[in-house]
Amino acid sequence: MFGRWKARRQEVLRQQLATELRSPEGTVREEAAGRIARLPDTAWALRELMWSLDNEPSVDVFESVAGSFTVALREDPALYTEAERIFAEYLSDPAGLVRSWASFIERLGAVSAYTVDDELCWDIRARQGTMRELGWTEEGAPGSAPTYAHYLKLQRAIMDVHAALRRSAPLSPGTAERVRAEARVVLDQALAHPPGSGERAELLIIDLAGSPDSRAWRDRACAGARLDEILALCGSGDLTRVSVGVEALDYLMMSQIYGRTGPILAALGSLAVPGQEVFVLAKVLDCYRTLAIDHQLDEMPVALFLSCARHAHPDVRSSAAAGLCTIPRNSLEEAVAVDVLVELLDHDPDHDVRSRAGISLAIFTCGDEANTRRASAALARYADSPDAALRSSSVSGALQRNEPQAVRRLLDELQSPDPDWHFVLLAESCATDLALEDDTPSALLSEFEQVIVRLQQSGWAERGDPDGYPDPEDRAGMLALVLENLREFAS
Repeated sequence: MFGRWKARRQEVLRQQLATELRSPEGTVREEAAGRIARLPDTAWALRELMWSLDNEPSVDVFESVAGSFTVALREDPALYTEAERIFAEYLSDPAGLVRSWASFIERLGAVSAYTVDDELCWDIRARQGTMRELGWTEEGAPGSAPTYAHYLKLQRAIMDVHAALRRSAPLSPGTAERVRAEARVVLDQALAHPPGSGERAELLIIDLAGSPDSRAWRDRACAGARLDEILALCGSGDLTRVSVGVEALDYLMMSQIYGRTGPILAALGSLAVPGQEVFVLAKVLDCYRTLAIDHQLDEMPVALFLSCARHAHPDVRSSAAAGLCTIPRNSLEEAVAVDVLVELLDHDPDHDVRSRAGISLAIFTCGDEANTRRASAALARYADSPDAALRSSSVSGALQRNEPQAVRRLLDELQSPDPDWHFVLLAESCATDLALEDDTPSALLSEFEQVIVRLQQSGWAERGDPDGYPDPEDRAGMLALVLENLREFAS
């Protein structure tokens, strides 16, 4: 009798949570997902949470549901291991990953009908590149289950790949035409402003790339419709219109909407020609760099970047310097790229070019240890530079390569009476990395937190230039993010 009563109670609870998971209120759905993940009936929990991943209208709630799904998945070690195996086995095969993942979730009770086309594969490929950056290999996620860091890596993979599947639905013809028409209006308005101006950038960033669709499931499809109009300008042959097109392309790509790599590469290839106008050429380089960062290039145009690093105009040299760090590891040009960046860092007459070269050397992941040593030695020369931007690159490079005392150097900079904002920005990623490491001493994390709290209390944020970058609001956001990362991941 007690057993029947307990079973009935569990059934009532499941019905209640299933209803809440379909509530019009996002907070209710999010809380229900968290409770479902902790139920003893793992099979039912996974089926309901997968339904939510397929149907959740809010991107923000979806990300939380992905975490709940992974929590429930951990309750079944065999399924958890199989999910990890799927993501690892198909790490270089986007189409294979989609098919295998679809088969996996069908066995959980989901209904999947995904069209595997070029756009979806480009999208998945970009996300797989991010997985590799996070330590994934064909053997699995970094670390060992069931550590929190391992769980986070699988959660991120599930969230990213399933989000790509959700974004694969096309727009209706009417909606696509409306989005294209709206894009044409913004692009025409941008034509009235000079290339690189704040007015043009505001239009292209806020009204085009940063559209209301940026946190909706149709964002990739809407971006594709806008991209049609942008690429039309890039191929117009009219320099004025081309400059708007390539600038808009740069901003749209920075919003990380994947899926149209083929047409983008065709447009960039037609513009990367000798004698190209300075602004257009610099933006072409910026676009190639974004594609490389997002793992969308089969072959980086290294020769173009090396030649542009010696261009007469500093804007082109700056864009070339920023992109040289994205060339593939162990490529034949790796040593040459490092040498060029060191030369720019040490001798270029333009400060922005030198700063970009320093940043590139700091984050350059070399395959050849000799190249790594050369980059490190170049940055070490700027450890005591009066130029904060160059000094921060020196610290950044030391952190990237786990050099002794690198974290202490950053903390010393942050503990100065009025630290430069470059070091607070650097602390964002450093704090997250430290908090995620299982062997980071708690005293070090505590010291980091105390330093940032002191900066908050000292009014450091308010000392920013209201008309520059970072302004007081930007600086306050930097400090808040460091603390958020420390407290969230350390817990």
